[in-house]
Amino acid sequence: MAGCMAKIIIFVVNFIFLLCGIAIMVFGIVTLSSPTTVIDALSYIPGYENFNYIIDVPEAVLSGGIVMTVLGSVLVVICVFGIAASCSSKNCLLGTYIGMILVVLYFEIGVIIYFSIDSQFVESKIQGLMYTSLVQNFLPVQIIGNSIVNGSTDGAVAWESMQFKYACCGAHGYEDYATFPWQANFTYNHNATVPPSCCQQISQYNIPTQTTEIIDLNVCLVNAPNYVNTKGCYTALSQIFFIYGYVKMISLSGLIAIEVFVLMFSCRLIHLNERESTGSYM
Repeated sequence: MAGCMAKIIIFVVNFIFLLCGIAIMVFGIVTLSSPTTVIDALSYIPGYENFNYIIDVPEAVLSGGIVMTVLGSVLVVICVFGIAASCSSKNCLLGTYIGMILVVLYFEIGVIIYFSIDSQFVESKIQGLMYTSLVQNFLPVQIIGNSIVNGSTDGAVAWESMQFKYACCGAHGYEDYATFPWQANFTYNHNATVPPSCCQQISQYNIPTQTTEIIDLNVCLVNAPNYVNTKGCYTALSQIFFIYGYVKMISLSGLIAIEVFVLMFSCRLIHLNERESTGSYM
């Protein structure tokens, strides 16, 4: 009875994960073959239409596609072995299955330890994507009289809005604006070292429409860091990334728990098979 129950549990768990693995693998293949389709689908998520211009999404999507394809393929292979082992009850298949589970288990534990110790890896990666987007998309707001006029592209509006709303400047910090030529598009002052969207406001975290809403626009533009929001926009958005990271770590921890659970039942099934085999010769 115990052996039958162990077989059923191993079979059901592996069958569910097999379906998940196939879905992940198919999604990864679709992402690699047609990344624009995935990007268009993600645009229906509220707020994503702006986030798309803050981070180089195509690169992130392609990287995610590779990971999902590999992960899905590995999951399918392991689950096929698990189903075969549960149906045949052969210890050689169960032993191979347990070995594969242990390899994956050690890898997942290593990933958790690595990202817990070296969290700067994720931070530098995201900051790099944000900086690439900044250089490619940024156009400063224009000053006409006392009015502040938004940029002419969606990418420019996304960066301007974020810097105003989150009181941040650049990807790493205001120093980013000294590394690429954006001043040619700023007719108000070609000698500016930061754009107006980096300047401190009388009432922070708003999108101003008049220069009078900025504390001292002229000083801010040419005398950074005076009256400049010095924190980078990665820092301002880090809570979002940390929440995403925690969700991944919790999901991975849950997967490890399930794998340990299946591992225990597999070992139990091997033990029952050996006892039954020994008893048959007595």
